[in-house]
Amino acid sequence: QILRILLTLFSLALFGAGLLQRLEEKNTEGPFDFHTMLYFVVITISTVGYGDIVPESPAGRVIVCALLAFFFISIPVQTNELFRLMGMQSVYARKTYKSQLEIPHIIITGCVDVRSLEGLLFSLHAERPAGAQDPN
Repeated sequence: QILRILLTLFSLALFGAGLLQRLEEKNTEGPFDFHTMLYFVVITISTVGYGDIVPESPAGRVIVCALLAFFFISIPVQTNELFRLMGMQSVYARKTYKSQLEIPHIIITGCVDVRSLEGLLFSLHAERPAGAQDPN
């Protein structure tokens, strides 16, 4: 989902820059190159808007309004979807296990019946002579 948001931003900026460059070819200040229009689109989408580059044609202004409308609708929708997916993920799935040598533990898996559990507990708590090793 994060990749989808980034690709939307990137493709929107490239598409808008190319379209505005084509529409503003007959600008009174001279034709803008692609990099200048990409700069304009990024600055406009980020809502900074320095005002150093302005589309002069009516079609260019309409395209800028359409790009902003598309951006302000699609990005929040995609971000909400990302948050929804993150909320569905288990809290425990995000945690990682960190081994601590001073805290021994046992993991019991599979089909465990009472008799096998009693045997395990007996073997853990059976009295052994000091320094004796577990035979298993």
